[in-house]
Amino acid sequence: MLVAGAVALWVGVNAYRAGGGFPAACEPGGASRTRARKLLRGQEAIASWARFFAILYGSGTPVSDSVELSAQTLRNIVIQDRMTEVARAHAQGCPLWEEMRRVGLPPIATKMTRVGEEGPVSRMMQELT
Repeated sequence: MLVAGAVALWVGVNAYRAGGGFPAACEPGGASRTRARKLLRGQEAIASWARFFAILYGSGTPVSDSVELSAQTLRNIVIQDRMTEVARAHAQGCPLWEEMRRVGLPPIATKMTRVGEEGPVSRMMQELT
């Protein structure tokens, strides 16, 4: 609930800055409003993925399997496909954060994962959610 509120606030502030104010950014059918909805759906999917990843990884599942299994739980097909690509590349030896960046996941998720790969990954994924 707190994460959803923080994400909504972040999206609102960005829409305000991009559109020159709320009236211009939030017009019905406006491009900014559609972009904000897509962004929020993507953030929600990544938070859901991170939550499942933390559970699986914390219980001893290998990283690439945790990434792929977590991706299969998502309803967002775009994020699901991206995370499946990340899992396959990670299984071949690529760092998780580099693959997340390559497929276009948000910078905050990539940065937190990079830090997590150098430390406790499970705790960082919990913080991402």
